[in-house]
Amino acid sequence: MKVIILLVFIISAINARPQESSDQSTVTSTTAAPTTDSPRFLSCWQSCPSTMQYNPVCGTDGVDYHNSGRLECARACGKG
Repeated sequence: MKVIILLVFIISAINARPQESSDQSTVTSTTAAPTTDSPRFLSCWQSCPSTMQYNPVCGTDGVDYHNSGRLECARACGKG
């Protein structure tokens, strides 16, 4: 009787293992290459008046800007 219970337990333990999926999916991720701002943009950006207040906003270009003033500077300089 003990042998039968032991066999049932072993079979149950083997069947309880996580099953390997035969349907393997591939996940592909891409990372955008870093871009370098043009000298024209940098000159415009540096001369644009704004405060140092930290109140982050996201531009339509997917970049987080320090505050809405910096976002407006980016837009005026050709980004944002």
